[in-house]
Amino acid sequence: MELNAVRELREKISAAEIDLRDLRLLAQSVPTAKIDGLPHCRQLGSRVETVAQKVVDAEKELTRMKSECDELAAKLFDEINRRITKPTIALVMTLRFVEALSFRKIAKQINYTLRQVFRFCKAGVSEFENFPRRA
Repeated sequence: MELNAVRELREKISAAEIDLRDLRLLAQSVPTAKIDGLPHCRQLGSRVETVAQKVVDAEKELTRMKSECDELAAKLFDEINRRITKPTIALVMTLRFVEALSFRKIAKQINYTLRQVFRFCKAGVSEFENFPRRA
């Protein structure tokens, strides 16, 4: 299991949320057509339908990504706690790789120096990667 998988997926989710916000703004800015039988109305209606469908598709994809992220985070949490023996190192690893916090936020949250957090993380990554593989 790759440690950065959850962090990378969370970054993709953030980008998808921004895209969805932009699509919703676009949907609000598209003028609604009066159905008066003129040809231009069909084109405008088609554009509204296209934007609306993009919003729906983006919402579905975002929901799927969030669900995948939750599952992956739960698996990674379990794997960290299985492989890492020291509680402080396991906590730092969880905050960094499952919760995707910055080193500074971790240091502030657990009341350690930034240097100590770096050391804990380095030790945790080493212990995580050197854990004996299942046969």
